[in-house]
Amino acid sequence: MKSLPTLRKGAVHAVAVLSIGLVGLLTAGCYDLPENAPMLNRASFTPAVVLEPTPIRLSPLAGALCPVGFPFNPAFHLIVTAGVHDVTLDSVTIHMVDGTNLGGPSIVIPRPQLADRSGSTVILAGSTRDFALNPDFGCIATTPVLLNGSAVLIDQRGTPQTIVVQGRVQ
Repeated sequence: MKSLPTLRKGAVHAVAVLSIGLVGLLTAGCYDLPENAPMLNRASFTPAVVLEPTPIRLSPLAGALCPVGFPFNPAFHLIVTAGVHDVTLDSVTIHMVDGTNLGGPSIVIPRPQLADRSGSTVILAGSTRDFALNPDFGCIATTPVLLNGSAVLIDQRGTPQTIVVQGRVQ
């Protein structure tokens, strides 16, 4: 059995620790966040891809000759945001959806062609890159409704990840 002074000393220490903890808890509730301070961490661990502008403008080329229909050469941007690791944009496939068949005509833009247009295809961790695209679908007979895109991103370990995006055509 412990002596009375030892028990009192332990109780005093326990009360002191609990009191300090309670004071810390109470004062933490008094801190006011600045007006524009974010309440959530919006950091993304995975890459993201979007098409802009939305909707994608349907503007047939003036003066271009097509035996049937009109030429379709849309201009838009593929915006790629890397997550917590660097990624490389390896290729982009754009499918035109016109409602006449499943999938529609498609155009693949490989990494060398993307690099020729944009310099590098590397997107550094936490950053965003804008890739201007202008796929030429040639002469089309039916007005497209959507453009579906799939961007293949390669991480530092060489693992590919395909991200699918969609843009309405108007």
